[in-house]
Amino acid sequence: MFCGNFDFFNPLSWHGFLTVVVSSIENIVKLQRVEMNNIYRVVWNASHQAWVAVSELAKGHGKSKSSVSQSALMGARGIGALLIFSSLGLTTLPAMAANINWNTAGTGEWSNTGNWTGGVLPTTGDVAFIGLGGGAEVTAGSTTGASGMTTFLGFFSGVGSQGFLTVTGTGSTLITGNLTVGGAGIGTLSIQSAGVVNSDSASLGSNSSSSGSATVTGSGSQWNITNGLNVGQDGIATLSISDGGAVSSATGAIGVQANANSNVVIGGTGSTWTIGGGTGTLNLGGVGVGRLEIGAAQGSTPVAPGTLNAAEVSFGSNGSLSFKHNSDNYAFAPNITNSGIINLLSGVTRFTNNLTTAGNSFSTSGGSLQVHSGNTSSGTLELAAGTTLYAPSYIQHATNGFNVLPGTLQVNVNNDTTYGKLAVTGQASLPSNAKIDVNVANTNFAFTATSLADVISAGNLVSDGTFSVTDNSVLFNFTAVKDGNTVDLNLTAAGGGGGGGSSGLVEQIIVAQGNTPAIGAARALDTIKASDPTGPVSSLFVPLTTNEQVNAAVSQTLPLLTGGATLAMGNAMHGLNRIIQARQQGAHGRSSGDEFYGDSHMWLKPFGSWANQDDRKGVSGFDADTYGLVFGADAAVAEVNRLGFALSYARSDVDSNSNIAPNSADVDTYQAVIYGSRSLSGATEINFQSDVGYHKTDGKRSVNLLLPGQKAKGDYDSWSFHIGAGLAHTLSLSDKTTITPSVRADYARIDSDSYTEKGAGALNLKVDDTTVEELILSVDAKLAHKLTERATLTANMGVGYDAINESASITSAFAGAPGTAFTTRGLNPDAWSYRGGLGVVGNVSETLEVTARYDFELKEDFDNQTASVKVRWAF
Repeated sequence: MFCGNFDFFNPLSWHGFLTVVVSSIENIVKLQRVEMNNIYRVVWNASHQAWVAVSELAKGHGKSKSSVSQSALMGARGIGALLIFSSLGLTTLPAMAANINWNTAGTGEWSNTGNWTGGVLPTTGDVAFIGLGGGAEVTAGSTTGASGMTTFLGFFSGVGSQGFLTVTGTGSTLITGNLTVGGAGIGTLSIQSAGVVNSDSASLGSNSSSSGSATVTGSGSQWNITNGLNVGQDGIATLSISDGGAVSSATGAIGVQANANSNVVIGGTGSTWTIGGGTGTLNLGGVGVGRLEIGAAQGSTPVAPGTLNAAEVSFGSNGSLSFKHNSDNYAFAPNITNSGIINLLSGVTRFTNNLTTAGNSFSTSGGSLQVHSGNTSSGTLELAAGTTLYAPSYIQHATNGFNVLPGTLQVNVNNDTTYGKLAVTGQASLPSNAKIDVNVANTNFAFTATSLADVISAGNLVSDGTFSVTDNSVLFNFTAVKDGNTVDLNLTAAGGGGGGGSSGLVEQIIVAQGNTPAIGAARALDTIKASDPTGPVSSLFVPLTTNEQVNAAVSQTLPLLTGGATLAMGNAMHGLNRIIQARQQGAHGRSSGDEFYGDSHMWLKPFGSWANQDDRKGVSGFDADTYGLVFGADAAVAEVNRLGFALSYARSDVDSNSNIAPNSADVDTYQAVIYGSRSLSGATEINFQSDVGYHKTDGKRSVNLLLPGQKAKGDYDSWSFHIGAGLAHTLSLSDKTTITPSVRADYARIDSDSYTEKGAGALNLKVDDTTVEELILSVDAKLAHKLTERATLTANMGVGYDAINESASITSAFAGAPGTAFTTRGLNPDAWSYRGGLGVVGNVSETLEVTARYDFELKEDFDNQTASVKVRWAF
């Protein structure tokens, strides 16, 4: 039973389902095709281990119906055939008379009948299948095959189908009708040493599951195709014509259909592909990908160019034409139409006919192009940086130009010595307002000169000296100047340089992007580019092509962490202050059970804190992870006085939140502390603390947008001073619970030395010394509750206000422009802070106490969490 649609003219078309009943006696099944009322029979193909539906009129080359192991694969003349695999897969065979299979796993002579099923050589009207891993050879001057015979190399899919055919040696000839290399499997054709293949038509990689490869190499080797050659009909295909090999066809196509991915290389002296006797058209690319390479394939060493004898190359949407050869005067004759890509990779290529195209992209990355007089093109001629295009003549005109819509010369620029050039040995004619487009979008751009000399040069330059120059640089413009028979490009700064109450272009962009911290740097850059547009700093900004790039690049010039490293130092100091304050309260006996101890104690406290500063008012925030250790000792020096001393070390790893301007710093902090208290009564005390600190900062900031792969590195020293005093009074809520309210004032100051960065050339910053101060007034309350005689639970809450609350103000200048300083305002934290904590104190013995604590500090857009363990013992 057959249901659905089957296209007998498409050997891979099947829709619906088919039910086949097999006679166990004769292995013959009769199929009724309802639509056409035609009768078929099914025979067993031993080579493919498959049932095949064929016409009852098909010849069997003398084989018995009942001889299953001997039955040949039969095809129905003129109507097509069905192949049913034992795995229930279904594939069709083309409409042919008889199907003859290559039954040798290895390589053998085509003319040996023992290599074919049934011992019969395929002839006119037959289909020759080479597709089960074996390969046929035509050698020793023999001629075999027949016109009207169809040959498949690698036809079947899903069964490891691979077929090989080699035709080699003078006088060795294969004659066939249609030749398919890679039908649904993998096919390989090799024509060498003056071997010849004559076929009616040919295709390589005929469907999406196939791969076809053909090589025609050596003088006298030929592949003569009466009709069309389709390279990559719907699959993967390669054709190599080398060392004098020749291919001829009536028509030619490379990678035209949807799934095609195809490549043709014509290289070596005397190698040719002739289409339509030299008057035909090569269709290059389309829905699929098609590539034609003259000389060597991309990635290979250049060789002598081959020849495409055709009247026209018609580009499809995915077509490309590449030249990689070693000739200094290669002529490419076909007209080129439609849109495609032309790559000039090596050698000198001269187009001797028209390039009538409305969108070609020319790339001269390593090769040179000679333009034939009279060329008409409205496509794009791209001169890669460092290459020169040589032309005997050049005409740029709105209706008869050679370049961009309609007639523009595009010049790629790497630096002031590496840029594209057009050299015309004869006459170059330019219209009024001749169009030149400059592309500076190169991440390695470096520019130090005021002009690009001889972008166009000619034996005789006809021009009125007017130009229309465009470029993709946001901050700079190029202008063209006629200098005799040459044209130079000059560089000028775009926009104003600021000053006089007006904003420069960089500042305007930064303000529009809302990047407030970078305004100072933007003003400095406006001044620098106006006064020294080709200086070491300005030149780095030439290749920026969008406002977003300008904004990001200016952000990368700001000082390390925009002052965030100083805030990280302050956070580390705050952590130490809270540790000392907690120790002073414990020493007064309000939470730790000091009444069991003597008057002298030593203590050790490791801690870790994790701070997160969100972006604030346009300034990028940071994350800081701090780990440290504090060691101290204190003792009673009088009945109401205690005095102590502590040393601390902390390491802070600080990373900015910015993705466009990544910064990081490592800060090592060393502090020495003197602290003490005086009891005013049994429940009231006054305490004080004074400390000095040394801070070592090693920082890195990325400048990759302007200097790819480079970082500015700076290290500097800072000194800190802190003094604070507090008043606390303890109230007893019960025999187990106390509460201690307190007030406190703390003043701190951090002085950072000046420093000069390294590693970023002109963008290294010379940073002046800075000073940051704070005065925090705070109110706190601490609750202590005895859980047992040996365990106490503590909790505290507090609020503080910074009466100074100033942000870091950093003055710096670029090493490449030290005379223009700018100021960067850092993060301005909220004046109010809120803190709290929870702890458990355990008396391990009469002389040993262990405390575990969790503390936090909160501000608007900021949080810091600290975990610590303190061990204290009496002595």
